[in-house]
Amino acid sequence: MELDFYKLNLCGNDFILFNLLKGELPSEDTRAEVARQISRRTEGVGSNGVIFLSENTESRASVHHYNYTGTETPSFDAYLCASKFLFDYGFSRDGTISFFSGGSVITVDAIDSLTFRISSGVPHTGNEEMIGVNGSEYMYTPVSFEQIPGAGAAFFFFNKNRKEKEEIARLFNLGNDVSRRYRTVFTTVYSNDEIEIEPVFRRLEKDMIYAASVAGAASSYRSYCDNEILVNCKGGELFFQKNEITNNVYITGKPEYVFRGSYYFDESDN
Repeated sequence: MELDFYKLNLCGNDFILFNLLKGELPSEDTRAEVARQISRRTEGVGSNGVIFLSENTESRASVHHYNYTGTETPSFDAYLCASKFLFDYGFSRDGTISFFSGGSVITVDAIDSLTFRISSGVPHTGNEEMIGVNGSEYMYTPVSFEQIPGAGAAFFFFNKNRKEKEEIARLFNLGNDVSRRYRTVFTTVYSNDEIEIEPVFRRLEKDMIYAASVAGAASSYRSYCDNEILVNCKGGELFFQKNEITNNVYITGKPEYVFRGSYYFDESDN
């Protein structure tokens, strides 16, 4: 089975997209195995996730996202990358792109042909908490979203290297099982409308829109920033907005094509 694909990127998070809107969607087991094989960075194309686009009975697109282990899971970053392709494919209606994923309708605003906005929901921001790590104390702000499992933690300092941050994140979650681990976002505030973030997530959980949502919500809650914030990431920029009436958080980004190609999957080996 030969599948044409596009590789897309959003702020350093990369995805392989298969356009099957006019073709046949492989079985769930096949999709999972394709995702595992093509995501390998040494043997496959390399990605953090794989997107399969298909048509459904309501003439809308369906988005199936699999992480690199072959598990179907939601991903804001994947949704924005899929929206970029769907916009170019002609699925935009009155400036919005709607598709099915995981039993729900996902709606993305097309600001223009390059820029897309998605809601991560209403944040629940807790009071600052203190933790001790290797004899030092650090303040963090917990943030959770109703529609996203788990919680994030925003740490407001940036004067440590990557290894130190990874160690803080590891010790912070030591003893917690996977379902109770915080996804940590190290945040530097530059002004009331600009921050820089460095999330320390497992590759399995990498989602830059989620990280920007956590850091932006915590920055606004602690009055470090207003409700509109430019979020600098290592791989690009995102824009955080919080609606003052509904408290909904919106993240705007610019997914990009990296390249396109063709992938051969040998079904006889599986």
